[in-house]
Amino acid sequence: MKSFLAGNQLKFVLIGAFALRDKLRKGVKQAVTFCREYAEMNVRMISGDHINTARAVAEECKIIDGNDQQGGYTCMDAQEFEGLIGGFADREKTAIKKPQVFQDIMSEMKVLARARPDHKLMVVAGLK
Repeated sequence: MKSFLAGNQLKFVLIGAFALRDKLRKGVKQAVTFCREYAEMNVRMISGDHINTARAVAEECKIIDGNDQQGGYTCMDAQEFEGLIGGFADREKTAIKKPQVFQDIMSEMKVLARARPDHKLMVVAGLK
């Protein structure tokens, strides 16, 4: 048996690595296209995924394209979003502290990544 000790330290060997990827649900691309082109809706995605994963999914769904990714607020991490808008303005979570900043961000934002339920509620409160 081959020794895995190098001096007094264990020596590890990487045998392999793999990644899993979920497929988009059937009809998602068509739904996004319909909403944008026919219903004239501004489609946004709020995801719990890492920002790079969320960006890739948004590209695949056609929520964003190569031109969209250049903006500062196009794809945002939810913690950064919360910091910029100041969080909730009240205990009931019905308003946010900085509504003008929220409007500036939302005019450009298409993907909110690493979002928790409170972040989703902040978006709803800000849109009221």
